[in-house]
Amino acid sequence: MSPADRSTLALAGRYGAATLRTYGILIALIILVVIVFAGNPAFLSEGNIFNMLSQWAPAGIMAVGMTYVILTGGFELSVASGYSLCAVTAAAVGQHVDPALAYLAALGAGFAIGLLNAVLVVGVNINPFITTVGTGFILGAGRHCQGDRQATQNGVVSWPTRTERTTIIYRR
Repeated sequence: MSPADRSTLALAGRYGAATLRTYGILIALIILVVIVFAGNPAFLSEGNIFNMLSQWAPAGIMAVGMTYVILTGGFELSVASGYSLCAVTAAAVGQHVDPALAYLAALGAGFAIGLLNAVLVVGVNINPFITTVGTGFILGAGRHCQGDRQATQNGVVSWPTRTERTTIIYRR
């Protein structure tokens, strides 16, 4: 092999690695879509695509916010619990007032959660990992509280017993 061939292969290897590093996720996604489509042609139907996009919209919104946090070297573990609490807030407020006000209440709850985390991390100097894990646990518990401050599941106060869980599973 001539020196020119070796330099051409080395150059191709460098550009191949750079291309794979840049577009690797997109290539993997395309391969995955082709494999799933080969197994089930209904996968790329219009209805299924709209269904997937609507189901993944919340994760996409959170991913955009997390991108900014990660790019600045931050750490945020309470985002899923905060998002859930904002959804519960919008649903609870929306039962009694205009939906636009319910969405504003959810935005206000999200802003308050972010402000609380910011004050604890920047102002009080608590480790971001500890702060956001703790906030996530608190928000997760708050999301499940309703009315008389009792834990609920599917609108039923207290957790179902083993017999009740078995009955619920078999009724479906």
